[in-house]
Amino acid sequence: MKAHRIKQNLTQQELADKLFVSRQAVSNWENNKNFPDLKSIVLLSEILEVSLDDFLKGEKDLVKQLEKELKEINSIHFMGIIILSIVAFLVPVGGIVRSFLILKNYRKANYPYWIKCVAVIAMIFQLLTIVIIIEYDR
Repeated sequence: MKAHRIKQNLTQQELADKLFVSRQAVSNWENNKNFPDLKSIVLLSEILEVSLDDFLKGEKDLVKQLEKELKEINSIHFMGIIILSIVAFLVPVGGIVRSFLILKNYRKANYPYWIKCVAVIAMIFQLLTIVIIIEYDR
C-alpha cells in the first residue's frame, strides 16, 4: 500500500483525508498493525489507481485477515440461524402445549368460556403454523 501511495505522490495525511480516516489509521495499515475495512479497500484502490485484484494480490496479510473476518461473520450468521430455527420450532409447540393445558384444566379451574375459545383458536393457529413450515421445507 505504501508503494502505491508514494507512487501517487500522496502523504499519509493526504490519503487519510481522502479516505475520511486518521493519519494513524493509514500508518497502521501500511505497517500491518491492522487492516482497512472493505469500504476503505475499495476507496483505496480508486484513489491509488490500482485495480482491486492487483491491490489485494500485493497485500497477502490483508487477504488473510479478510478471509478470517468472513469466516467469523459466517459462523455468527450460522449460529443465529440455528437459534432462530430452534425458537421458531419451540414457539408453535409451546403454544400448542399451553393451549392443551388450558383446555385440560378448563373443567377444574373456573375459567370464563372465552378462554376456552381463545385456547382452541390458538391451538389451531399453532398447528397451521407447523403445517405451513413443514410444507415450506419441501
